[in-house]
Amino acid sequence: LFGSSMLIFDMDRLNIYMNKILSEYNNKISSLSFENQRRIAGICINYLNRCYSEKNLVLVNKSIDLLNQLARNPDLLMYRLLGKYFKYLFNNENAKKDQILDLLKVAGYEKFTINLAK
Repeated sequence: LFGSSMLIFDMDRLNIYMNKILSEYNNKISSLSFENQRRIAGICINYLNRCYSEKNLVLVNKSIDLLNQLARNPDLLMYRLLGKYFKYLFNNENAKKDQILDLLKVAGYEKFTINLAK
């Protein structure tokens, strides 16, 4: 619910909540159950999308780092890939960002890419 309702929080409050999540799961997220990793990763993706639209860089790098710490489970690939996408987006690495968008489109996720910050 938190990940889906991020638009109702102001960024200051959202940063407080995200800081707690990032502090709690940094360096141990990969040891959690698949479902917990998936939930936390979804929160990070929604947060990064909001950060981009609000030009808020406070916890961007920590959120991307947490996504990179997810277990190397094929079922978590999309979250790890989106972590790379946001890294490239925030760093203005447009060629790499576009490669990920192209890959998602080729894989049949074109409708999914519509909702991503660009």
